[in-house]
Amino acid sequence: MKYSLFIDESGDFHQSKEWIVSGILCPFDKDIAEKNLTKTLGHLPKRSGLSSPKKMHLTELRQERGHGAAVEVANSLFSALYNSHYKWKLVVARNQTKFGLSDPERTYRLMLLDLIALAESTIPENIKLSGFDIVIATRTNKGSGERMTTLVDLNQDVVARISDAIEAGIASRGMIDFLDSKGLNITTLQANKSWGLIVADFICNISYNHRYSSESALLGKLKNVDILYEFQSFGGYQERRARIAERDGNFISAIRRWAYIDYQTAEDIKQQTEILVQLFDKIITFGTAGPRSTLDAIIEHIWRDESLKGKFSEIYKILHRLEVALDASYQKRDLPQFISLLFRTYNFMHLIANKIGDTQKARHLIDKKQRLKSQIALSPDYFPLILDSQLYEIDTIENALLLSDCLDLAKSHHSLVQLYKECWDLLVEGPTTKGFSSSRINIKSEMTLLRSQILVGFPDEIENAFIRISLLKEIPLDHADKNRLLNYEILAYVKIKNFAKSITLGFDALNSEPDRFVVQHVLRAVVSGLLVDNKKYYNDATRLLSFMNSYSMPKSGHPVDLIWRDWGMLDFLITGKKSAVLRYLKRSKEHLLHMPEETAITRWLSLLIDMHIEFVKGNAAAIENRGKLDQLIKQTQIDILSPTGDLPQDPIELLILLRYMSPY
Repeated sequence: MKYSLFIDESGDFHQSKEWIVSGILCPFDKDIAEKNLTKTLGHLPKRSGLSSPKKMHLTELRQERGHGAAVEVANSLFSALYNSHYKWKLVVARNQTKFGLSDPERTYRLMLLDLIALAESTIPENIKLSGFDIVIATRTNKGSGERMTTLVDLNQDVVARISDAIEAGIASRGMIDFLDSKGLNITTLQANKSWGLIVADFICNISYNHRYSSESALLGKLKNVDILYEFQSFGGYQERRARIAERDGNFISAIRRWAYIDYQTAEDIKQQTEILVQLFDKIITFGTAGPRSTLDAIIEHIWRDESLKGKFSEIYKILHRLEVALDASYQKRDLPQFISLLFRTYNFMHLIANKIGDTQKARHLIDKKQRLKSQIALSPDYFPLILDSQLYEIDTIENALLLSDCLDLAKSHHSLVQLYKECWDLLVEGPTTKGFSSSRINIKSEMTLLRSQILVGFPDEIENAFIRISLLKEIPLDHADKNRLLNYEILAYVKIKNFAKSITLGFDALNSEPDRFVVQHVLRAVVSGLLVDNKKYYNDATRLLSFMNSYSMPKSGHPVDLIWRDWGMLDFLITGKKSAVLRYLKRSKEHLLHMPEETAITRWLSLLIDMHIEFVKGNAAAIENRGKLDQLIKQTQIDILSPTGDLPQDPIELLILLRYMSPY
């Protein structure tokens, strides 16, 4: 099937307040489209008191009849288009920023490419294009009378670049068919000789004057009836890609691409939310599992996106845009499906908030989820969401350094999972632990409780932790869980000050491409041992330093800050050189900059680095830092385990104690 696009412009592409290229997309070739437009609109000049279609020029109508009368004619024209049986589409490329190329005419021609890509994206997916006629209103220099853009220019800067647009994903590959078959035909024509160009002039003029209430209302009406499409040219690359994805029915990519765009103005953000709401309204019709799997795919893509690796603040902003749109959709339609989508989004936002140590955001999300929990709990399908939410809440409480509360929540979560095991036993018609013990739901609850027992540091809980470690070793674990269990075992031995055992475990792991967490825990064990007895652990320390000197240090992400800190201390305790350790401690502190500075975990880690610096410099802890430590300890549930309850005055005793009681 053939389509035709009639195009006009508004603005001089140099000085005017806004540059606009717009047009009308019509089924059939330009000749048939022109006949259809004449049938639809031919009665308007006489009804509007005009002598001929040549008088249908909106700027002149404004000048001759006034603003109100001109807009009334425009309303009549667009109403006639909408009420006809033809499937017209109005398209607008808008450049409000007036960012462009040094040559205004090339800016205009590249905006034509934007408009063509947008117009093509509105064509239904099941229609195979066999030809595309483009009719462009001629443009003449008022001073010289010369044509400002010729057919040669159009072929060089528009047609030749369509293939680039296809490859970049801003036009669909459906355009290849008529490009290869020479099915693209561009002609120029005077605006008053074509009903298609008259309509293009009207939509240009109305769009240019969108700040007036009457024009704004008219544009809003055209958008609501799905006849008008627009985007910001020169900066609309992501928008066009999102629109193509939506047209192709790829709502996962469409939603993700819109959510990635970081708009700055309130108007743009509002429009972005409205578009996302429309997309969520579409996926909600996919049945029960469809919306859930769509959102899961979006979240999975965001999480795996290499361009966002370690950029947790950016990820949180993207998720917040999804949250705002989902909440707006829920308020609009009040459908139960939106509750689960919101809860899933809250969970992922909660995970990210924990990653950056933002307990304020995390607690806010806990409150939001609490309001939805009773509805989520009605369906067994959503039970994993509640369990994940509990795990994230435990991490939040750990970041707040409320370690006793953290242990209580971990025990409660573990008990809930064990209750689920009883239901599982009934479902499989017989008690058996083999399958359930190796399930993710059980392993996560066991690991979470184990970590909480170790961090709280109470002797009976440490004893229980070693029992739990032994039980977990009997379960088939994947590589990541084996490493996690090893790290917890190293930490548990550090907590009972059996540095020799923790170091032995760590060195065994260093021989087999350890992950960054294993390296961090081995460093912690060796440095803690050196501080207690330098001579006893000196050989282990030199061996580890040799390993670290050839270690490929990760650039970012937890626990890089802890590795820099203890690597520097390791070097200092062996060589006695201060320059390297102070440089490493500075790098360690720089990694805390992405975390909110007033949260408990950030303040603790920052103070701990300061204490290491004081120790290296041979100073007693500054009064100011001691005051901050005392205050923070009182606000949290870190037990300093000192017989007197006071912080030691001796620098090395203080550092040993702080490292011992620290979660990190």
